[in-house]
Amino acid sequence: MTVYHDSQRPPATPPYYVIGRVEVSGYVSDGVNPDTLTDQAKVIARKRGAGAIINTITESIPRNGFYVASGYVRHRYYHPPEYIPYADTLLRLRGELIVFSPGTALKDN
Repeated sequence: MTVYHDSQRPPATPPYYVIGRVEVSGYVSDGVNPDTLTDQAKVIARKRGAGAIINTITESIPRNGFYVASGYVRHRYYHPPEYIPYADTLLRLRGELIVFSPGTALKDN
């Protein structure tokens, strides 16, 4: 399965047809990296019968904020609520699934 990034172009010959889109995402704190996103996209593309993925873009979206640790336990007040900061990054890969015209050989990488 070949993955062509946005800056790369698939070969002009043979012709191909776009059959759909793929989008996968995950958080860095869960162990997701660009390689795992590419592997997940390849699995989806194979299930849908695609020959390659084109125009792939990987985005990195920072997520920052606070979550509140309640000061209550079983409806009883113990301490003031705590505001605990967190930081994480969402990685998202998007691309288009293509199939080559009949009679062309597909590479399986």
